[in-house]
Amino acid sequence: MNEDICKEIRLVNNILKAEDFIRLRIETGFAEIPVEHARKALQNGLINVSALYRGELVGMGRLVGDGAMYWYLQETASKRCWKFSRIEKSGGPDGVGFCDKSSF
Repeated sequence: MNEDICKEIRLVNNILKAEDFIRLRIETGFAEIPVEHARKALQNGLINVSALYRGELVGMGRLVGDGAMYWYLQETASKRCWKFSRIEKSGGPDGVGFCDKSSF
């Protein structure tokens, strides 16, 4: 992937909509889920990160856990043309910082 393109990717916390979450899951090969399940998953997750390229959603990741001791990256998904790019290898703009600030 062109380094200049990677520099244009913006990672934004907690803007992912249920419909976009479902669409990216399907494009990645995950099973389709009902919109209500997607909404609940996003609400109950600790943080979700959206990867935007020129305003278009091209990838996402979700951090889940108990909010005190356990944190894990539940899933990452990106459009097929972005597979294996840096957006799937990034923990988000502040994933580790979020864990540090939110732990007891």
